[in-house]
Amino acid sequence: MLRNVKVKKYIEERLAKKEAERIAKQDEILEFYTTVMRDDEEDTRERIKAADSLAKTYAMFKQDINLTGDLNHSIDLSYMSNEELDEELKKYEDE
Repeated sequence: MLRNVKVKKYIEERLAKKEAERIAKQDEILEFYTTVMRDDEEDTRERIKAADSLAKTYAMFKQDINLTGDLNHSIDLSYMSNEELDEELKKYEDE
């Protein structure tokens, strides 16, 4: 029985290692893009795509988003009594 457990564990480890080798890691992908980008014999469009992918990875393209509008909103609490309002306020005083 002990031998079967060891064999099973060995097989699981080998399968996990094989699976891990099939999937490209982050550094490998970045190296690939860099190699394509620097290759003078590569098509210019492909080099630009590789440079664009690298730039996106490093968040070099920053978008400024400006939001405008009316942020003054009111909430109708007239349905609550003064006691209920006081209780609600107490909940947030400790925060």
